[in-house]
Amino acid sequence: MKVPTILAILAAVALTSPIHAAPSASPSSASAKNGTLSNDVPDLLSRAAAEFTAQYNEALYSNSTLQRPSAFEKRAESNNVIPFCVGIASNPPRVRVFRNRMTCDISGWDTLYTFTAHTKEDEFIAPKATCSGSGSDPSRSMFFRRENCKDGNKWTHDFTFYESSAFNFRTTVWYADNPHRMLLYPNYNGLAHGWKDSYTVTYRNVYRLAADQEIRSLKADMTSHTNIHKKIKISTPNDAATMRCGEMLIGSSPSITSSPNGVLTFAGKDIYGFPGNAFDGNCTKLVNSSKIVVNRVTSNGFGSIEIIIGKSTLAAVSIKQRYSISNLLFMQALFESMRTGKPVMVGQNDMNSSGSVAFVQGTFIAISGPWNAPI
Repeated sequence: MKVPTILAILAAVALTSPIHAAPSASPSSASAKNGTLSNDVPDLLSRAAAEFTAQYNEALYSNSTLQRPSAFEKRAESNNVIPFCVGIASNPPRVRVFRNRMTCDISGWDTLYTFTAHTKEDEFIAPKATCSGSGSDPSRSMFFRRENCKDGNKWTHDFTFYESSAFNFRTTVWYADNPHRMLLYPNYNGLAHGWKDSYTVTYRNVYRLAADQEIRSLKADMTSHTNIHKKIKISTPNDAATMRCGEMLIGSSPSITSSPNGVLTFAGKDIYGFPGNAFDGNCTKLVNSSKIVVNRVTSNGFGSIEIIIGKSTLAAVSIKQRYSISNLLFMQALFESMRTGKPVMVGQNDMNSSGSVAFVQGTFIAISGPWNAPI
Protein backbone atom coordinates (compact mmCIF):
# COMPACT_ATOMS: atom_id res chain seq x y z
CA MET A 1 0.00 0.00 0.00
CA LYS A 2 1.45 3.35 -0.99
CA VAL A 3 1.76 5.65 2.00
CA PRO A 4 2.24 9.39 1.31
CA THR A 5 4.62 11.48 3.39
CA ILE A 6 2.77 14.08 5.41
CA LEU A 7 5.60 16.17 6.89
CA ALA A 8 9.12 15.83 8.19
CA ILE A 9 9.00 18.26 11.09
CA LEU A 10 6.62 18.75 14.01
CA ALA A 11 5.11 22.16 14.61
CA ALA A 12 5.89 23.28 18.13
CA VAL A 13 4.74 26.52 19.65
CA ALA A 14 7.46 27.61 22.05
CA LEU A 15 11.11 28.05 21.08
CA THR A 16 10.64 26.04 17.90
CA SER A 17 9.95 26.62 14.24
CA PRO A 18 6.54 27.86 13.05
CA ILE A 19 3.87 25.52 11.73
CA HIS A 20 4.30 24.13 8.22
CA ALA A 21 1.48 23.23 5.89
CA ALA A 22 1.27 19.57 4.95
CA PRO A 23 1.37 18.72 1.25
CA SER A 24 -2.08 18.00 -0.11
CA ALA A 25 -3.17 14.99 -2.09
CA SER A 26 -4.35 17.36 -4.85
CA PRO A 27 -7.91 16.04 -5.18
CA SER A 28 -9.87 17.09 -8.24
CA SER A 29 -12.66 18.50 -6.09
CA ALA A 30 -12.23 18.69 -2.34
CA SER A 31 -15.70 20.17 -1.95
CA ALA A 32 -17.21 16.96 -3.30
CA LYS A 33 -15.72 15.05 -0.43
CA ASN A 34 -16.97 14.85 3.12
CA GLY A 35 -14.26 13.72 5.48
CA THR A 36 -12.43 11.11 3.43
CA LEU A 37 -9.02 9.49 3.64
CA SER A 38 -6.59 9.40 0.74
CA ASN A 39 -6.11 5.62 1.06
CA ASP A 40 -7.56 2.64 2.82
CA VAL A 41 -6.05 2.16 6.27
CA PRO A 42 -3.33 -0.52 6.33
CA ASP A 43 -1.53 -1.85 9.35
CA LEU A 44 0.18 1.36 10.51
CA LEU A 45 3.84 1.26 11.60
CA SER A 46 3.03 -0.81 14.68
CA ARG A 47 6.11 -2.78 15.69
CA ALA A 48 6.41 -5.21 18.56
CA ALA A 49 9.27 -4.33 20.89
CA ALA A 50 8.70 -7.18 23.35
CA GLU A 51 12.04 -8.91 22.74
CA PHE A 52 13.99 -5.67 23.01
CA THR A 53 12.10 -4.70 26.16
CA ALA A 54 12.84 -8.06 27.78
CA GLN A 55 16.55 -7.78 26.98
CA TYR A 56 16.68 -4.19 28.23
CA ASN A 57 14.87 -4.98 31.47
CA GLU A 58 17.06 -8.01 32.13
CA ALA A 59 20.22 -5.97 31.61
CA LEU A 60 18.95 -2.99 33.61
CA TYR A 61 17.28 -4.62 36.60
CA SER A 62 19.17 -7.87 37.20
CA ASN A 63 21.49 -7.49 40.19
CA SER A 64 20.32 -3.89 40.54
CA THR A 65 18.56 -1.79 43.16
CA LEU A 66 16.67 0.15 40.49
CA GLN A 67 12.88 0.02 40.65
CA ARG A 68 11.06 -2.37 38.36
CA PRO A 69 8.86 -0.92 35.59
CA SER A 70 5.64 -1.24 37.64
CA ALA A 71 6.89 1.50 39.95
CA PHE A 72 7.21 3.90 37.04
CA GLU A 73 3.64 3.29 35.91
CA LYS A 74 2.45 4.56 39.29
CA ARG A 75 4.83 7.50 39.02
CA ALA A 76 3.47 8.48 35.59
CA GLU A 77 -0.07 8.63 36.98
CA SER A 78 1.02 10.66 40.01
CA ASN A 79 2.96 12.99 37.71
CA ASN A 80 -0.34 13.95 36.08
CA VAL A 81 0.97 13.47 32.52
CA ILE A 82 0.02 10.34 30.58
CA PRO A 83 -0.05 9.15 26.96
CA PHE A 84 -3.15 9.20 24.78
CA CYS A 85 -3.19 6.98 21.70
CA VAL A 86 -5.10 8.17 18.63
CA GLY A 87 -6.55 5.21 16.75
CA ILE A 88 -7.93 5.47 13.23
CA ALA A 89 -10.61 3.47 11.40
CA SER A 90 -12.44 3.80 8.10
CA ASN A 91 -15.99 3.45 6.75
CA PRO A 92 -16.42 6.26 7.65
CA PRO A 93 -12.96 7.71 8.40
CA ARG A 94 -12.79 8.65 12.08
CA VAL A 95 -10.59 8.49 15.17
CA ARG A 96 -10.95 7.25 18.71
CA VAL A 97 -8.62 8.44 21.47
CA PHE A 98 -7.54 5.91 24.10
CA ARG A 99 -6.48 7.16 27.53
CA ASN A 100 -3.15 6.04 29.03
CA ARG A 101 -2.03 3.91 26.07
CA MET A 102 1.13 4.16 23.95
CA THR A 103 -0.41 2.09 21.15
CA CYS A 104 -4.00 1.21 20.26
CA ASP A 105 -4.02 -1.55 17.65
CA ILE A 106 -7.16 -3.00 19.23
CA SER A 107 -10.79 -3.73 18.34
CA GLY A 108 -10.46 -2.69 14.72
CA TRP A 109 -8.42 0.45 15.40
CA ASP A 110 -4.90 1.18 14.10
CA THR A 111 -2.41 3.37 15.96
CA LEU A 112 -2.14 6.71 14.18
CA TYR A 113 0.02 8.60 16.66
CA THR A 114 0.40 9.31 20.39
CA PHE A 115 0.31 12.50 22.39
CA THR A 116 0.87 13.20 26.07
CA ALA A 117 -1.13 15.66 28.15
CA HIS A 118 -1.77 16.80 31.70
CA THR A 119 -4.63 15.09 33.51
CA LYS A 120 -4.96 17.75 36.19
CA GLU A 121 -5.39 21.48 35.88
CA ASP A 122 -2.36 23.68 36.52
CA GLU A 123 -3.00 27.42 36.29
CA PHE A 124 0.51 28.08 34.97
CA ILE A 125 1.15 25.33 32.40
CA ALA A 126 -2.12 23.41 31.83
CA PRO A 127 -5.05 25.75 32.46
CA LYS A 128 -7.59 24.82 29.77
CA ALA A 129 -9.84 21.76 29.89
CA THR A 130 -10.69 19.66 26.84
CA CYS A 131 -12.89 16.62 27.16
CA SER A 132 -13.18 13.63 24.89
CA GLY A 133 -16.65 12.33 24.24
CA SER A 134 -17.42 8.83 23.04
CA GLY A 135 -20.02 8.22 20.34
CA SER A 136 -21.49 5.03 18.91
CA ASP A 137 -22.82 3.75 15.56
CA PRO A 138 -20.03 4.12 14.58
CA SER A 139 -17.65 4.18 17.55
CA ARG A 140 -15.65 7.41 17.60
CA SER A 141 -14.27 10.23 19.76
CA MET A 142 -15.00 13.95 19.68
CA PHE A 143 -13.21 16.74 21.54
CA PHE A 144 -15.06 19.59 23.25
CA ARG A 145 -13.67 22.66 25.01
CA ARG A 146 -15.21 21.93 28.39
CA GLU A 147 -14.78 19.76 31.49
CA ASN A 148 -17.46 17.18 30.71
CA CYS A 149 -18.64 15.83 27.37
CA LYS A 150 -21.95 14.32 28.44
CA ASP A 151 -24.52 15.51 25.92
CA GLY A 152 -27.84 13.69 26.22
CA ASN A 153 -27.76 10.41 24.33
CA LYS A 154 -25.38 11.67 21.65
CA TRP A 155 -22.04 11.76 23.50
CA THR A 156 -20.82 9.94 26.60
CA HIS A 157 -18.04 11.51 28.64
CA ASP A 158 -14.81 9.54 28.27
CA PHE A 159 -12.03 11.62 29.86
CA THR A 160 -10.70 15.15 30.33
CA PHE A 161 -7.20 16.47 29.76
CA TYR A 162 -5.75 19.94 30.16
CA GLU A 163 -4.13 21.65 27.23
CA SER A 164 -0.57 22.83 27.67
CA SER A 165 0.06 26.56 27.57
CA ALA A 166 3.87 26.42 27.60
CA PHE A 167 6.32 24.41 25.47
CA ASN A 168 3.50 22.68 23.67
CA PHE A 169 2.75 20.99 20.37
CA ARG A 170 -0.38 21.71 18.42
CA THR A 171 -2.62 19.86 16.02
CA THR A 172 -5.69 20.98 14.12
CA VAL A 173 -8.92 19.19 14.99
CA TRP A 174 -10.83 18.55 11.75
CA TYR A 175 -14.46 17.48 11.63
CA ALA A 176 -17.04 16.19 9.18
CA ASP A 177 -20.74 15.43 9.33
CA ASN A 178 -23.03 12.47 8.65
CA PRO A 179 -22.01 11.23 11.16
CA HIS A 180 -20.43 14.05 13.15
CA ARG A 181 -16.81 12.94 13.69
CA MET A 182 -13.27 14.26 13.94
CA LEU A 183 -9.79 13.60 12.59
CA LEU A 184 -6.54 14.90 14.03
CA TYR A 185 -2.99 14.33 12.83
CA PRO A 186 -0.01 16.72 13.06
CA ASN A 187 0.07 19.07 10.06
CA TYR A 188 -2.55 17.13 8.09
CA ASN A 189 -4.24 19.16 5.35
CA GLY A 190 -7.81 18.15 6.03
CA LEU A 191 -9.28 20.76 3.68
CA ALA A 192 -7.89 18.77 0.75
CA HIS A 193 -10.14 15.89 1.72
CA GLY A 194 -13.34 17.70 2.60
CA TRP A 195 -12.77 18.09 6.34
CA LYS A 196 -13.70 21.32 8.09
CA ASP A 197 -11.20 23.18 10.27
CA SER A 198 -12.51 23.26 13.82
CA TYR A 199 -9.77 24.54 16.14
CA THR A 200 -6.24 23.83 17.35
CA VAL A 201 -5.59 21.57 20.34
CA THR A 202 -2.32 21.79 22.28
CA TYR A 203 -0.61 19.14 24.36
CA ARG A 204 2.78 18.54 25.94
CA ASN A 205 4.34 16.04 23.54
CA VAL A 206 3.58 14.18 20.33
CA TYR A 207 5.20 11.34 18.37
CA ARG A 208 4.47 8.35 16.17
CA LEU A 209 5.56 4.71 16.24
CA ALA A 210 8.92 4.04 14.61
CA ALA A 211 9.25 1.56 11.77
CA ASP A 212 11.74 -1.33 11.93
CA GLN A 213 14.03 0.34 9.38
CA GLU A 214 14.31 3.45 11.56
CA ILE A 215 15.58 1.80 14.74
CA ARG A 216 18.45 -0.44 13.63
CA SER A 217 21.23 1.62 15.21
CA LEU A 218 19.23 2.12 18.41
CA LYS A 219 18.87 -1.64 18.81
CA ALA A 220 22.54 -2.22 17.99
CA ASP A 221 23.62 0.29 20.66
CA MET A 222 21.41 -1.02 23.47
CA THR A 223 24.31 -2.19 25.65
CA SER A 224 25.94 1.25 25.73
CA HIS A 225 22.64 2.94 26.53
CA THR A 226 21.84 0.41 29.24
CA ASN A 227 25.25 0.86 30.90
CA ILE A 228 24.43 4.54 31.29
CA HIS A 229 20.88 3.95 32.49
CA LYS A 230 22.13 1.68 35.27
CA LYS A 231 23.93 4.63 36.86
CA ILE A 232 21.12 7.19 36.71
CA LYS A 233 18.31 7.41 39.23
CA ILE A 234 15.45 9.70 38.26
CA SER A 235 13.47 11.26 41.07
CA THR A 236 9.82 12.21 41.21
CA PRO A 237 9.40 16.00 41.58
CA ASN A 238 8.73 16.92 45.22
CA ASP A 239 5.86 19.25 44.40
CA ALA A 240 4.00 20.98 41.58
CA ALA A 241 6.48 23.88 41.47
CA THR A 242 9.43 21.51 41.00
CA MET A 243 7.62 19.62 38.24
CA ARG A 244 6.72 22.92 36.61
CA CYS A 245 10.29 24.23 36.78
CA GLY A 246 11.54 20.90 35.42
CA GLU A 247 9.28 21.39 32.41
CA MET A 248 10.46 24.97 32.05
CA LEU A 249 14.13 23.91 32.12
CA ILE A 250 13.49 21.23 29.49
CA GLY A 251 11.55 23.66 27.33
CA SER A 252 14.30 26.29 27.57
CA SER A 253 17.12 23.88 26.74
CA PRO A 254 19.50 24.88 23.96
CA SER A 255 20.68 22.40 21.36
CA ILE A 256 23.27 20.27 23.15
CA THR A 257 25.83 17.81 21.78
CA SER A 258 27.33 15.18 24.06
CA SER A 259 31.07 15.31 23.37
CA PRO A 260 33.91 13.17 24.77
CA ASN A 261 35.54 16.21 26.36
CA GLY A 262 34.52 15.63 29.95
CA VAL A 263 31.60 16.76 32.06
CA LEU A 264 29.82 19.97 31.01
CA THR A 265 27.41 21.90 33.23
CA PHE A 266 24.91 24.52 32.06
CA ALA A 267 23.64 26.57 35.01
CA GLY A 268 19.90 27.24 34.78
CA LYS A 269 20.35 30.92 35.61
CA ASP A 270 22.54 31.27 32.49
CA ILE A 271 20.25 29.44 30.06
CA TYR A 272 18.50 31.91 27.80
CA GLY A 273 14.82 32.26 28.65
CA PHE A 274 14.77 29.93 31.65
CA PRO A 275 14.70 32.53 34.46
CA GLY A 276 11.83 34.34 32.74
CA ASN A 277 9.94 31.11 32.08
CA ALA A 278 10.45 30.06 35.71
CA PHE A 279 9.01 33.40 36.80
CA ASP A 280 5.95 32.79 34.62
CA GLY A 281 5.67 29.30 36.13
CA ASN A 282 5.91 30.59 39.70
CA CYS A 283 9.07 28.60 40.49
CA THR A 284 11.76 31.31 40.46
CA LYS A 285 13.11 30.07 43.79
CA LEU A 286 14.43 26.94 42.01
CA VAL A 287 16.40 28.71 39.25
CA ASN A 288 19.72 28.84 41.11
CA SER A 289 19.61 25.12 41.90
CA SER A 290 18.68 24.12 38.33
CA LYS A 291 21.18 22.89 35.77
CA ILE A 292 21.76 20.66 32.76
CA VAL A 293 24.70 18.27 33.14
CA VAL A 294 26.28 16.51 30.16
CA ASN A 295 28.48 13.40 30.33
CA ARG A 296 28.24 12.72 34.06
CA VAL A 297 27.90 9.08 32.97
CA THR A 298 29.57 7.67 29.85
CA SER A 299 29.98 4.28 28.17
CA ASN A 300 31.72 3.28 24.93
CA GLY A 301 31.33 6.63 23.19
CA PHE A 302 27.89 7.41 24.62
CA GLY A 303 27.04 10.00 27.25
CA SER A 304 24.23 11.21 29.48
CA ILE A 305 22.37 14.52 29.48
CA GLU A 306 20.51 15.21 32.74
CA ILE A 307 17.98 17.77 33.94
CA ILE A 308 18.78 18.47 37.59
CA ILE A 309 17.05 20.60 40.21
CA GLY A 310 18.67 20.65 43.62
CA LYS A 311 20.18 17.22 44.17
CA SER A 312 17.59 15.37 42.06
CA THR A 313 17.74 14.27 38.44
CA LEU A 314 14.25 14.81 37.01
CA ALA A 315 14.94 13.61 33.45
CA ALA A 316 17.82 12.13 31.45
CA VAL A 317 18.70 10.84 28.00
CA SER A 318 21.57 8.72 26.75
CA ILE A 319 22.98 9.67 23.38
CA LYS A 320 26.00 8.97 21.18
CA GLN A 321 28.75 11.51 21.69
CA ARG A 322 29.13 14.04 18.86
CA TYR A 323 25.57 13.31 17.69
CA SER A 324 24.00 16.75 17.49
CA ILE A 325 20.32 16.93 18.34
CA SER A 326 18.07 19.97 17.99
CA ASN A 327 16.43 21.53 21.03
CA LEU A 328 13.05 20.36 19.70
CA LEU A 329 14.01 16.67 19.63
CA PHE A 330 15.99 17.02 22.85
CA MET A 331 12.94 18.53 24.54
CA GLN A 332 10.63 15.74 23.39
CA ALA A 333 12.92 12.97 24.64
CA LEU A 334 13.41 14.65 28.02
CA PHE A 335 9.69 15.21 28.46
CA GLU A 336 9.20 11.46 28.08
CA SER A 337 11.94 10.74 30.58
CA MET A 338 10.37 13.07 33.11
CA ARG A 339 6.95 11.54 32.50
CA THR A 340 8.01 7.92 32.89
CA GLY A 341 10.74 8.33 35.49
CA LYS A 342 13.28 6.48 33.33
CA PRO A 343 16.25 7.57 31.21
CA VAL A 344 15.43 7.58 27.49
CA MET A 345 17.81 6.23 24.87
CA VAL A 346 17.98 8.46 21.80
CA GLY A 347 19.46 7.56 18.42
CA GLN A 348 19.53 8.81 14.87
CA ASN A 349 16.66 7.80 12.64
CA ASP A 350 18.23 5.34 10.18
CA MET A 351 15.86 6.44 7.41
CA ASN A 352 16.06 10.19 8.03
CA SER A 353 19.34 11.79 9.11
CA SER A 354 17.56 14.89 10.43
CA GLY A 355 15.26 12.87 12.68
CA SER A 356 15.69 10.88 15.87
CA VAL A 357 14.20 7.77 17.43
CA ALA A 358 13.82 6.82 21.08
CA PHE A 359 12.74 3.94 23.27
CA VAL A 360 9.98 4.95 25.68
CA GLN A 361 7.77 2.78 27.89
CA GLY A 362 8.48 -0.38 25.90
CA THR A 363 7.82 1.38 22.58
CA PHE A 364 10.07 2.58 19.75
CA ILE A 365 9.00 6.09 18.76
CA ALA A 366 10.01 8.58 16.10
CA ILE A 367 10.37 12.05 17.59
CA SER A 368 10.70 13.70 14.22
CA GLY A 369 9.52 12.99 10.71
CA PRO A 370 8.75 11.79 8.25
CA TRP A 371 5.14 11.60 9.42
CA ASN A 372 3.88 8.69 7.33
CA ALA A 373 0.19 7.86 7.42
CA PRO A 374 -2.50 6.90 4.88
CA ILE A 375 -4.69 9.96 5.45
